[in-house]
Amino acid sequence: MRIGRISCIYDGTALLPVSVQASTNLRSAVWSSVTNTAIGAAGTVDVRDPESTAHAARFYRFVWP
Repeated sequence: MRIGRISCIYDGTALLPVSVQASTNLRSAVWSSVTNTAIGAAGTVDVRDPESTAHAARFYRFVWP
């Protein structure tokens, strides 16, 4: 993983829309939106998070509409 960038590989439907959200606490009810994107043709999601370096830990979740 490069600093400020996360990448995930999925087995699933290409071009499926997805929202990527982040939080510094898994138990938090507050998650901020990082990006809205779609799963690529190869089943990958490539996300840049410029805020990642400002936190000691950062957790991500992927939300489908």
